[in-house]
Formats: sequence, C-alpha cells, structure tokens
Amino acid sequence: MCTRTLDDINDSEEFNEEQAREHLEKVSKTIREDNEILKPLTYAFRDMNLAEFDELKHANDEFETESSRACLETELTFAATFFLADPLRAGVHHATIALHESGVNTRILSGDHE
Repeated sequence: MCTRTLDDINDSEEFNEEQAREHLEKVSKTIREDNEILKPLTYAFRDMNLAEFDELKHANDEFETESSRACLETELTFAATFFLADPLRAGVHHATIALHESGVNTRILSGDHE
C-alpha cells in the first residue's frame, strides 16, 4: 500500500508501518469522538509516466481482473485523509430498531451524500 508520505513542504518521505498505525488510530479516534457520522476518505497516489503505466498494464494481463490490478495499489504515496458528513435521514434510526427487533439482520449502505 503506502510506502511514502508527504512532509510539510510536500516532499516525499518514507511512510512506515508505525506511522500508518498511528494515522489509523487518529482516524478511528476522530470518528468515535464526533457526534456526526463521518466517512473517512484517504487519498494516495503513485507517480508514473504513460510508458511505465503501459508496461505495467501489459505485464499484468491488461488489468482484466481485480488481482491483476493489485499492482497499481503498491508503492503509493499517502497524501491526506478527509471526512465527509453523511447523516442518516430522519426516521432511519427508528426503522432500523424495528427491523432488528423483528429479527432482520440490517446493514446500512449509504451513497447519497449531497
């Protein structure tokens, strides 16, 4: 995954497992301490020119499968994590409780952020 990060002046530097663990703890703490439901989104990138991309694509089955695309998710540079507020609509909480009490296993998937 991420092997580099950006410093205060946007120069790339090493991003080790301990730094990654600390970042995840901060993200987790932010979500738990806030009264709003927040969705964390992390942005990371990998610099390469078109020739490098084409060579990687050719060497990995033209990225036809999920496993062949996994090579794109290596050697990334962590840039930032930001949060989107996506509160549940009115009535959802009570509907979820009613479903749970009637024995329905409920999961909420939300993607209607405005």
